[in-house]
Amino acid sequence: MPKKIKFVPGDPYALKNIPAPIPSKEFIPRWYKDAEIAISEKTGKVAGVNDRDVSGGLKSCMPFLDAMISGYLICSWQDYYVKTSESLEEMYAVSINPYTDKHEKTNFHGPEMLRRRDGDIGHTIPRPEGYCSDHMAFSGQWGARLPKGWSALITHPFNRFDLPFITTSGIMDADEWWTGGNIPFFFKKNFEGIIPSGTPIAQIIPIKRSSWISSISTFSVKRQNYLADKVRSVPMGWYRDNIWVKKKYD
Repeated sequence: MPKKIKFVPGDPYALKNIPAPIPSKEFIPRWYKDAEIAISEKTGKVAGVNDRDVSGGLKSCMPFLDAMISGYLICSWQDYYVKTSESLEEMYAVSINPYTDKHEKTNFHGPEMLRRRDGDIGHTIPRPEGYCSDHMAFSGQWGARLPKGWSALITHPFNRFDLPFITTSGIMDADEWWTGGNIPFFFKKNFEGIIPSGTPIAQIIPIKRSSWISSISTFSVKRQNYLADKVRSVPMGWYRDNIWVKKKYD
């Protein structure tokens, strides 16, 4: 029996006008779709799956894909123009002028989507290398309600290094608290462009709360060596065909 996640709008406006989070599998970036399946072991270049002496490429790595298609994505609902240097210089909502087919600044009367967090809040957070010092926040308009005993990991969309910002991570006990809340992030330095509506801002991963105790097991080492030999026995796909469990997030 699948678990249920319920997305709760912050108010009637959000329910009518702001899209709810979507399954992550619905937003696979073009660069991943264009990635290689196989690599020549002789040249290190992209190869065909039926070529000789090949090993798996990026699209053969199921853990990499699993991270990107698990859970749900919170996405932006407006087009935003952003310009940064060492810090944020400009940021405002834009829309397409139907007469010029160009983005122009717009007066939006709904909830503010992006804002700078002024004052000392979060001032001790180390800024990631290559990102502005401005502490930004995305205004979450939908909350995620989970079954009893479950929490929600909210983090930067996995493996999405192409995005012009980086989102911080947090865990919310979403069986008791499911507000949208503020989602902090930092812009990349020296970025100028349009961040379009529908851009993934954060990924929601349901996680089961449990108590854990760590230990060291020599058996685990032996098993991993055994599995590594199995993986090397075929050109590609052993993990996918023998270990991988397909996850479902609808």
